[in-house]
Amino acid sequence: VAVLCGGALATAGPREHSVIFGQSSAIVDLGPAFAAFQQYPAGYEAALAIYDRLVTLNAELEIRPQLAERWERSSDRRSVIFHMRRGAIFHDGSPVDAAAVKFNIDRMLDPSVNTTNRPLWDPITSAEVLDRWTLAIRSSLSPDELLGTLAHGSGAIVSPSAIAAQGQKSMGRRPVGAGPYAL
Repeated sequence: VAVLCGGALATAGPREHSVIFGQSSAIVDLGPAFAAFQQYPAGYEAALAIYDRLVTLNAELEIRPQLAERWERSSDRRSVIFHMRRGAIFHDGSPVDAAAVKFNIDRMLDPSVNTTNRPLWDPITSAEVLDRWTLAIRSSLSPDELLGTLAHGSGAIVSPSAIAAQGQKSMGRRPVGAGPYAL
């Protein structure tokens, strides 16, 4: 259980399983498609603990696997095929599979949903589920540039089941990701 505060201290859950996260400014939205990543650094840092992405950056700023176990470039160099890490689950218990990632890519490509990071995502043209654990993402970017976009905080993968239950806008207040901490 993570407790996020904007100036106030709060506790929840058994103390040995809790993290208290305090910030000097209020965090008003933890949804990657909306405002979380404009609230730098408070919202950005908190969201990175709640959500995982297909790929991430290590301390040397090198792309590393996160929800994707591995990837390969297509022969046309405009698609990257991702092989998902099996067994990953969202905080609500639903699986993190290729369909969940496609759902998230489609959300980020929808201008009515992704209001914060449009220029970053516009070069991505499509996501296609190849099988339950394999996904192809097509882009006008080079494969390395695409990996950089997917490693960005707005590449956070949100539970499609939670969005279906809560609605798009509620994700910012009740985020459901697959990261190391749940709110």
